[in-house]
Amino acid sequence: MNCCGPSWIGQAITWVLICLGWMVVNIQHNRRETRKEVRAALLELYKHLDGIEEAAFTYHTEDGDVAVGRRIKRDLLQIAPRIVMARRGGAAYAYAKPLGAFRRAITIENFDTAQFAAKSPNAPIFDDITAAKRDLIVALESGYLHTFK
Repeated sequence: MNCCGPSWIGQAITWVLICLGWMVVNIQHNRRETRKEVRAALLELYKHLDGIEEAAFTYHTEDGDVAVGRRIKRDLLQIAPRIVMARRGGAAYAYAKPLGAFRRAITIENFDTAQFAAKSPNAPIFDDITAAKRDLIVALESGYLHTFK
């Protein structure tokens, strides 16, 4: 058998094409799986944000329970690490400002103060919290959509 004959070249080209095809399929599959994992992480984060918003509503409309305030602080600290985990696949999120605004909307007014006063359920603070949460979600979704077009 001649190693330089046309049969050998055809087989080599076939194997190269098979390997290249496998690599392309593998890359596409990995990207699809990463996109799914990032989407799942973001959806979990959105549920987490909803929980924080609900806890803030309870805190500000009731008696300013210290335990609820502590839980809110703890949950706020978990947001950035969850965003970092959702950055797999090279997703770039401009989330620092919206996250800071969300934290401030919850904690800047009437939080951990000696002059705590329960707020009305339709107080402007709740609109601010909802708007800040929406802005954070929009920033995260923009990063996701930009990365996984």
